[in-house]
Amino acid sequence: MMNKEDHNVEVIERYHDYTPPFPIKEIVTARLCGISAHHLQGLGAVLLTNYEGLNRQRRRQKIPGRNHKIEVANCGGLYHQKWQGDAATIEIFIDNIISRSGYPKWMFRIQFFQGMIIGKTLFHEIGHHVQATQFSEYKQSEEIAEEWRKRLTREYGSKRFWYLKPLNPLFKLLMCALRAITKKPHRVDVVKQRCRK
Repeated sequence: MMNKEDHNVEVIERYHDYTPPFPIKEIVTARLCGISAHHLQGLGAVLLTNYEGLNRQRRRQKIPGRNHKIEVANCGGLYHQKWQGDAATIEIFIDNIISRSGYPKWMFRIQFFQGMIIGKTLFHEIGHHVQATQFSEYKQSEEIAEEWRKRLTREYGSKRFWYLKPLNPLFKLLMCALRAITKKPHRVDVVKQRCRK
C-alpha cells in the first residue's frame, strides 16, 4: 500500500477558457505523494494550466533545449528555479500534452494511461528540480531530467503498484508494443525554463 509522503507542494489549477478532459489535479497529487519528499524539497507548487491561456509574449517565447532553442508551444511543461525569494515551481501545459503527445486519443480515456502520460511530464520536470537543488552534474540537463524521470517513475510504480511486480516483464512488452503502434509520436519537448519571472 502506498503511504502518503509529507510534502508542502501545492497543486494549483489555473486554466483560461479550457476544461481538462479528466481530473488532472488528482493524478498529479497522487504522483507527488508517491515519491520521496526528499526529492520535492524546495519545490513550492505545480501549476496546471493551458498553453492557449498564456499571453502572446509567453506563447512566442523560446527557451534552451538540448541543441537549440525550443518554442514554448512545443513544451509539455517548464521548470522555474527559485528566484528572488519565490520557491521553485513547475508549470504543466495540459492542452499541449494531450494535443501534441502523439498518443492515440483512446489512451486518454483510460485512467492508467492518463496517469502514465501526465506523470511522464511531471517526473521529467521534478528531475530538473532534483538536478538544480541536489546535484551538480556535467551532463546535459535534459539527459539528467530523463534519467530522473525513469527513476521517479520506478519509485512511484513500486509504491503504488507493488502487488504487480511479478508482472513487470509483461508490462515491458506491453509498453514496447504501445510505442510501436503510436508511430513514433511527435515528442512534446519538456525543457528547463531558464528565463526569469
